[in-house]
Amino acid sequence: MVMKLFDNAFWNAIVTAVISAIVTNVCLWWHKKADYKRDYYKKIIDKRIVAYEKIAEAITKVGIKSVYVINGEKKEIFVCFENFTSLDEANKLLISAIKELHWISPKTNKTLWELNNIIAKVIDEASIDSNKNKNWTDDDFKKRGIDLHEKLRNALSAVNISSINDRMHLDDVEGFFKEQKEQINK
Repeated sequence: MVMKLFDNAFWNAIVTAVISAIVTNVCLWWHKKADYKRDYYKKIIDKRIVAYEKIAEAITKVGIKSVYVINGEKKEIFVCFENFTSLDEANKLLISAIKELHWISPKTNKTLWELNNIIAKVIDEASIDSNKNKNWTDDDFKKRGIDLHEKLRNALSAVNISSINDRMHLDDVEGFFKEQKEQINK
């Protein structure tokens, strides 16, 4: 009798319809999950692009060079060391980029901090001297720019190289998350 029920075309159609509905719903669920993941990754990539644009803006501002005649000698310095205002603007751009730490690689974040520390140290020195009634002139900032030229050039290069390497792999969101997790676990 059981065999007779399944021989019936009606029951075959019902079993086929049920199996088809289950397979279709599983496929739709899987596709929807993949769409959600793709949209989520796109948002992560968009945030990372904005972060790296801020880095590019900061290192461009810091990395502009000029030649100045100081004490009768031609010296190449980074323009951000022209005066306090220029140095402070460069520092603010670096801080803005550093604030994007959740969207940049730990290595790039570290190189940004090293670059910022060079500039922040000069601002701190000028501030401490100002509290002692010794205000820095533009020439004082330029002199520090000459003294720090090589160190700043190396730091800019490190940020630039790290940033370029990161941008080449912006689409590897899972690798980025893994790197972030490893940084947390250190």
